Amino acid sequence: MLLLIFASHPLAGTYVIGGTDEIQMILDDQIVKIQSMHASPFVKPFKHRVIEWEAILQTLQVSMHAIMTVVKLMPLRATALR
Repeated sequence: MLLLIFASHPLAGTYVIGGTDEIQMILDDQIVKIQSMHASPFVKPFKHRVIEWEAILQTLQVSMHAIMTVVKLMPLRATALR
């Protein structure tokens, strides 16, 4: 089981995120695998499922990127508000 961890940072008054490296590595690997399946000539019987799964994986990747961007900006935002 993979966990995305949000923990309070005591000095900055914001949150830090952990567990992203392993999640990103597995997500990238699964995207490559599903794209390989999509390109396969044997995909026809279940192509609709491959397309759906590829869309889910792409959405997860975009979401992870957005979360990481927000978390990176949090300390800057916290110091700007003080």
